[in-house]
Order: sequence, then structure tokens, then C-alpha cells
Amino acid sequence: PAASEQALRNVPTFSGESLAGAQHRDRCEVHPDEPLQFFCFDCETEPVCAECVVHHGSRHHGHRVLKLRDAFQRLRGEEMLQLEQVGRERTEDLAQAAQRADALRRDLALTISQGRQRMKEAFSRLRSNLNQKEAQILAGMEECARAADGALAERLGHVDERAGEVWQTHTILSAFDTRGSDEVKALNTYATSRVTVHQFLEPFPGVDDGGVAKLLEGLKKQLREGMADQAIV
Repeated sequence: PAASEQALRNVPTFSGESLAGAQHRDRCEVHPDEPLQFFCFDCETEPVCAECVVHHGSRHHGHRVLKLRDAFQRLRGEEMLQLEQVGRERTEDLAQAAQRADALRRDLALTISQGRQRMKEAFSRLRSNLNQKEAQILAGMEECARAADGALAERLGHVDERAGEVWQTHTILSAFDTRGSDEVKALNTYATSRVTVHQFLEPFPGVDDGGVAKLLEGLKKQLREGMADQAIV
């Protein structure tokens, strides 16, 4: 592909210069005043000048070198084709790797999208379950509250009933006429009133001795236990 060829031309050579730049250079990089004349088969880098070959200590002194034309004739055959084939195969490998990476990226994006959707659905179910649990807990609390209120109302109803009896007795005694001539009626009234008053003076179960307070404490305990039974697990 054209993009791959452009990328190859921009690949740096051993000297750090791009391949495209090296192709248009006709002077030695080390000795800028010297023309390029030789190619080193030991290093197989870009062409060099005579100074790089003949002087002791030079980079290519003692190496197998040929003049550029002879080197070109030698390399234009099988070695150049092999190099071109290697470059083409590497380019294809890189293209396939890029395709695989792109496929993996799309697969990862799909996995993330699916995971996000599953997470949304899970939280939606959780909110629904919490709403149902809240309704159950509130209903249970209401039921416990009604039961407690009913028990307290029943206890206070007994007290009101006893108080009504005493008040009725008080009314009868207030209207009692000791000057009347009906002794039997008067004595019966006295006896009945006396029994009622004595019953009222006796301890009232569940009322005296902190009975109402104990009832309330017991009702609160029942309410707390009912709420605990409705707790979220």
C-alpha cells in the first residue's frame, strides 16, 4: 500500500537519516566533501566515500567493499528481490496485526457496552426489589402499629367501663334519700353501691402498679420485633 511505502521511506537508516533522505544524498555523511563511491558488504549500510575505506581507523577499513556500480549489479539480482520480499512480508504482517488489533478493539468496545447494559439492568432490578421490600416493611409496621393501638385501646376501654360504673354509683348515692320510708330499697342501694366502690378500690389488673406502662413497653417491644422480622437480608 502507498501508506506502507511512505512509512518505509521514513524509516531511519543506521546513521539516523531517513531512507528517503539517504536516497537523494550523493555526498559522504562523515566526509561531506567526498563523493559516494563504495558499498560495504560487511555492514550493508548506505554507500561511503574512499576516505571511509582506505584510512586506518575508518569505519569501513578492511571490510569487503565494491564500487557502487559493481555492488549494484551484484545486489540487483536475488539479494534485492529477497530484501524486497522480506519488506513486503513484514508490511503485510504489520497490516494483519493492525487489523487484529482493530478487531480486538471493536470486541472490547462491544464487551464494555454489553457489560454497561447488564449493570444498568442489574441496578434496575435492585431498585425494583428495594421498592417492593420498602412496601413490605411499611405494611408490616402499619400492621404492628394497628395491633399495638388495638391492645392499648382495649385496656383503656376496661378502665373507662369501670370508671363509668363508679360514676353511676356516685350518681345513685348522691340521690339517695335517707329520710325515705322504703328501707328495703335504701339498703339494697347501699349494698350494691358498697360492692361497686370496693371493687373500684381494689387494684385494677393491667392498670395499677405500672400496668399501662408495662403494656406500652410490651407493645413497643412487639413493634421492634416486627420491624426486625421485616429487615432486609
